[in-house]
Amino acid sequence: MSAALVIFWVSAAALAYTPFGYLACLAVLSRFARGPVKRAPICPSVTLIIPVHNGAGLIRRRSRNLRELDYPPELLEVIVVDDCSTDDTAKIAASDYPPNLHCLVLDKRLGKPAALNAGLGIASGEIIGFTDVAPMLRPDALSTAIERFADPKVGCVSSETSSYRRVALEAARASTRASIRFFAGSRVR
Repeated sequence: MSAALVIFWVSAAALAYTPFGYLACLAVLSRFARGPVKRAPICPSVTLIIPVHNGAGLIRRRSRNLRELDYPPELLEVIVVDDCSTDDTAKIAASDYPPNLHCLVLDKRLGKPAALNAGLGIASGEIIGFTDVAPMLRPDALSTAIERFADPKVGCVSSETSSYRRVALEAARASTRASIRFFAGSRVR
């Protein structure tokens, strides 16, 4: 076999490995390496970063939702990053949110990734969480997610969205409401 043919097949295998082989290896490894995650009620300081653009209609509802969380308010920092909204989002956020809120207003529209990075720049929590302005968190969502960080092997907890249907018997119509059970968060220190 010539050297050119060997190089061709090694290169083809490397190219095939990138999109398929790596995922297959992860799938196989996760079957054998997965174990139970240790959970314990812990209360580290947490920063929630909420990027928002033109969310004036949602920001008050989000504020009420965050006040309903069963996490100690003195350990929760909320950073609302206003991505150059053209409505009253920043003004409403600054007036309606709890005292542990920082409202950061970007000078020009930079998009969600830049808004998240700006929030990270001033975050002070041991655990950083990300959530959007529209979905509502269950009252136990934050504490349930934080419990997983009691396991030193856990470095990140991701979100899970579940929908449920409420049927009002008096009015024969159904409404759908999204309930975020967890948030996306990661350990900083």
